[in-house]
Order: sequence, then structure tokens, then C-alpha cells
Amino acid sequence: MDDHLEETQLDKAMPWIGAYIAAASAVCTVAMAADAFNGFRLKKLWFPCTYFSLNPTFLTLLGVAMKLALDLTAVMKNVKIAKLTSLIFLSTSMANFTSSLGSIDGKHVLSNVVALAILVSTVLVDVTIRFIMLNRINFYILPMILMFLSLVTLVSLAAAAPAMKQSLEAAYREKYRVTLNEDQEGMLRNEGLGIDERKRFMMKYWVMAATSNPEFVMARSVICTMSALLNLISLITLSIAYVVQWRRYKGPFINLDSVYGGSVRWILYTQIVGVVVATIAPLSRWLVVVSFKQATANLARMMDEMKVEDYWFQPLVDLRGRFSSLKILGRGKFLYDVKWYVVTFFIGVQISIMLLSKLFVLISSFLMGPLFCCWERFFTNESESNKGPSFSSYAVLLPGEAELPATVVRNICKEAENMIKKGRTKQPKRLASFISKSVCFKGLGLFDNIQIPPLHSQEPPNCWSLPVVTLASIALAIPHIPEEKRENLLHSVKEGLDLTKLVEKTLLKNDRDLNNTREAADMCWGLVLLYKKWFDVDIKKMSLECKDSSEMLRELSGKAKTMVVEFLTSSSTKNPLDWPGRVIAANSMYRICQSVMLFADEDDEGVFERVCVMMSDVMAACFTNLGNVMNVMCRGSEIEKREKSVGKAFKILGKTEEIVEAVQRLEWPAMDHERAVKIEEWQAWFRQTGKVAVGIVETLVCSRDEQLAIQVDMITSNSTFPLQLP
Repeated sequence: MDDHLEETQLDKAMPWIGAYIAAASAVCTVAMAADAFNGFRLKKLWFPCTYFSLNPTFLTLLGVAMKLALDLTAVMKNVKIAKLTSLIFLSTSMANFTSSLGSIDGKHVLSNVVALAILVSTVLVDVTIRFIMLNRINFYILPMILMFLSLVTLVSLAAAAPAMKQSLEAAYREKYRVTLNEDQEGMLRNEGLGIDERKRFMMKYWVMAATSNPEFVMARSVICTMSALLNLISLITLSIAYVVQWRRYKGPFINLDSVYGGSVRWILYTQIVGVVVATIAPLSRWLVVVSFKQATANLARMMDEMKVEDYWFQPLVDLRGRFSSLKILGRGKFLYDVKWYVVTFFIGVQISIMLLSKLFVLISSFLMGPLFCCWERFFTNESESNKGPSFSSYAVLLPGEAELPATVVRNICKEAENMIKKGRTKQPKRLASFISKSVCFKGLGLFDNIQIPPLHSQEPPNCWSLPVVTLASIALAIPHIPEEKRENLLHSVKEGLDLTKLVEKTLLKNDRDLNNTREAADMCWGLVLLYKKWFDVDIKKMSLECKDSSEMLRELSGKAKTMVVEFLTSSSTKNPLDWPGRVIAANSMYRICQSVMLFADEDDEGVFERVCVMMSDVMAACFTNLGNVMNVMCRGSEIEKREKSVGKAFKILGKTEEIVEAVQRLEWPAMDHERAVKIEEWQAWFRQTGKVAVGIVETLVCSRDEQLAIQVDMITSNSTFPLQLP
């Protein structure tokens, strides 16, 4: 009696398990639909796997979705068709994984493919045992074969993926070397390039990165056509099965007479939709491959087209020739021979799959060639195709690949144009206006005066963002400044720091000496932005309590000096590289306050404008490196991340158009990239060229502020100003 009661209670829980299966199937379906929508939106008809990819998350979800197919207790007639749907759902889902193999590194490809193989093998063995015992295997034999072949196709592509990436990287490096030689002048120092010239300069690397994207290469490989064929057969099989069931039961056949109850209906609905959605990407990739091949498909070149390139089976050849450590057990020769024959068999299977795939592509090309010719004749805009420079020669191809059609390369270039437009929508308008204050870069020689006595024999290294944050804190603490000016300053600095940190992260990411300094800048800016505080000092309150800027500077400088001195007297850490961020920020505040006090006898508005000009000069000097930032993004990164990196460079180009144009109007010092990226090199340049002494006069005149210009005579006659350079 207790056993019967327990079984009854468990049966009541089965609809909830069915709902769980339906939910897992729905997540997979939605992810595949999102990839399809994203592919159509971006006009990438090879459908990159942005959401639904071969990873542990979706492998787990697919395992849950197969629960009904693995259930040996569900035998009602409505569950049979649901089990068939589950098998085909898994088969078609695997075909969507093909392009995602390009975005996964070798170790994860192996582990994920093994996990998928275990899942598929479990389903196949379970279904086979179940229906052999019931003598009903005939109904499921075709879906099981399709599932097995889908797995074999995916494993075949995964086995070739490492060698394909190596060959792809070699082709990219060769193309990159040639392109770099063409653009050597621009790569060395291209600050003189206009926006259009820079865009053409970057477009070459964009085409190279986009066409060498491993996901795109996997999606356009001929083996994907085999996945498309299997998917199409699977969809047809499922359709026939539903028609047969419908005719047999004279209407709707989803009766709710199983332990899963009404949840069977939702499992069927989600997985049917999933099968349809999962067929979109493979069929589209098949059409893409055929469209690439149809231009070169002819009987005279058929033997060349049927040649199987080495990278398809090279990893297996390497594995076959590798000796095993098991030879020390005394059976080394036997084990090696067994391995040799087994791997040779798989090499034969791999070559056979490739030959069948290539043959299918050739047949498709001949059959669909007239259709593609009509499409190009009636729907291709000739005026658009002849407009602008052609970048087809920069496309990176694997050995044996067909040339990409010009329309594909044009669409790739249009994608870059769209990214530039997207970047323009995020242009920092306030920052562009703020940068216009900079005319002479002289603020870099003034904000940290060399004759200010140091608090320690060694100074911590400086970065771009810390002086900007420190100067912003000082400007916000100056009394008698309208609130509107403070808000404009805050927003301008916020926009400027985003680009400043981009320069530091891209060009100075390997400079570990600046880690604590950048941490100090981030710490200070967070407090200023959120709480209007410089550590424990309420700068808003200080601006209200101090009678003028001189008093504020003395008070702020004193607090900063106290923080540094207390640390030096209480800590045994004397190396500035090991100072905590709080102390580095305090040392910067002390030195900059002391430097600003040299002209603090101006009125508060004048001091505020002078500090703003200094910030503008510092940021403008930093932004001279934006061209180099975009160059680095275009030419350096891992193969899986290269396209994303170059795409980000195009967005930055659109975002910083006004900034770059404003900075290009200035006269740049003669420094190479390695020196120009460091703020200390700029300071040293101004000091060595003797421009610090005259910097105040020129900057006051260049600042376009009449009130500041009136102060020239008073500042230059001030005996406390260090006119003599060391």
C-alpha cells in the first residue's frame, strides 16, 4: 500500500518534470532564434553563434530536453511522437554548433565535443535498447541515423579545427605583412591622417579580420553543407511523421493520457518550433557556400575542386605518428600498431566525409548556378558595386577556398561603416568643447612644477588619469564658481576619463609600475563623482567655507601633505612603487596644489579657468595617442577576438572624430609612439626644450580668456615663480 501511494505521489510530480523539459527546450529554441534574428539584422547570413554555442550551459540544457526520450517508463502513444521530436530536436541543434567551434580554443573544443558525444551516445543506446525490447525500432531508425551522422559531421569539423586555425593564422600573417609594408609610413606616425584616410587605412585590417574570423571560416567550410543536408532530411522526416500520425488518429493526436499530463503538449510545441528554427542557419550556410563556389564551378576544374586539403586531416596524421608512452610496458609495438590502424581508419572517414561534402557542394553549384546568376543580374545594384575602393584583395582565405564574392566584401565594409555611425551617436560633445581650451599643450609643463620640494627622495610614476582627477578635484573645490560650470566640468572630465583610461589600458597595460597609480586615480574619481569628496575631504563643503582659492589650495595641500608624511613616518615601505593608492593620490594632490598656488593671486574665476586649461592640455596630449590605440586594436589580438577588436576600433573612430580633429590642429612635439604614450615624457620634453618658463605667458594668451590675459604682467613679475630652469 505504501509503495502504491509513493508511486501515485511521484506520478503527480511528472507534469512538473515535463514543464522543466519544455523550459529547457524553450531556452535552446529562443537562443537559436536570437542567433537567426541577429544574423538577419547584421546581414551575416552565415549566422554566427552569439547565443547558442557549444558550451557546458547548452549541453546541460540539451541533456534536460532529452529527458523524455530517455524515459523508459513513458509508453503512451502521444509520448512516442514526442520522443521522435526530441531525437530530431537534438540532431538539428547540433548543426547549429558548427560555427561556434571557431570561437573556442583547442582544449575546450575537445572537452565540449566529448561531452556532446557522451550525450548523443547515451540517447542512442537508451532508445535502441528501449525499442529493441519492444520490437518497435523501425519507426526511430532514420532519426537515430541522422543524429549519429550529425555527430560525426561535427566531430569531423572539430578534429580539423586546430589545423584550420593554424593555416588561417599563417594566411593572415602573410597578408598582414604585405599590408603593413604598404602602409609603413602611416603605421609609424599617422597623426596627420584625416578621418577618411584613417578609415581607409583601418578598412584593410577590418576586411582581413572579418574574413579570417574562425567562426566565419567554419560556417563557410564545405562540411557545413553536410549538416544542412542532414537538417533538411530531419525536418522532412518529422513532417512526414506528423502527417502519418494525424491521418492515423483523424485529427489532433496529442492526448493527455501519459504521466506527464499537459506538459507533453508544451514539450512538443517548443521542440517543433526549435526544429524549424534550427534549420534556418544550416540551410543559409549551405546557400552561402554554394554562392561562393558557383562562380568557380566548372567541369574542367572538377578534379581541383575535389582535392582534400591537408588541414582537414593533418591533426589525425600527427596523432598517428606520435609514439605512446605505453611502450615501456613491453607491448609498445602492438599498441602503436593498433593505434596506427585505428587512426588510419578515422583518416579515411575524414577524407570520405570531405569528398562527399565537396561533391554535394559542386552538384548544388551546378544546379543553383542559373538561379544565382539571375539574382545577381536583376537584384544587384551595379552603380553601388562600382562605388568606392575595392578591398577584396585583403580577404584572408584558406588554401583551396573559393574567392569571396565582391558583394560579401562590400557587406563587410558596410558593417564597418555602420559601426562608425554607431560610434558617432555616442560622441562626447561636452568633452569636445572642453578640449578646445587647449591650444599649446603647455599645461603639461605647469601642473607639476619641478621646483616644488618633494616629500620623498623618490616620486611615484605618473599616469594620464591621476593628474586629470586631481585637477578636477581642485577645480570643484574653488569657491565662488557657478554651479553650472561645475556640472559642465564634471561631465566633461567623466567623458575624458573614459578615453584616457582606454589609452592607458591599451598602450600601457604591460607597465606594472603604473598599477597603483591608476588604482589611485580610479579610487579618487569614484569618490569625487559619487560623493563630491576627495577621500575624507568634502570638496563641496570646502568650496563654501573657504574665502578664496588661495585658502582652499593651502588647506587642501596641507591635508594631502599630512597624509603622505604620516604614511612615510609610520611605514617601512619606502619604494614609491609599493605605496598604496591613497598615498600616491595625496602626493599628487600636494604637488599639483603647490604648482597651482603659483598663480593663485588671480581671482577665483581666473584660477578655475587656468586649472581647466591644464586639464584640457593633459587630456589633449593623451588623446594624441588615440590613433595609435586604433592601430593596436587593428593589428594585435588573438585570432578568436581579432574581429571584435577591430570593430571596437571603428566605433572609437566614430566616437572620437571631433576629438581627433581638434587635437590634430595643435602642434605636436617630435616624439615617437613609445614616448608619446607616457605623460612623464611630455613633461620632460617641455622642461628640456625650455618652454616651461614661457609657458604661462603663452598659455594665458592662448586661453582666449581676456581676464587671464590681463594677468600676464603680474604673473611674470612674481618673484616666487621659477623663471630659471635647472
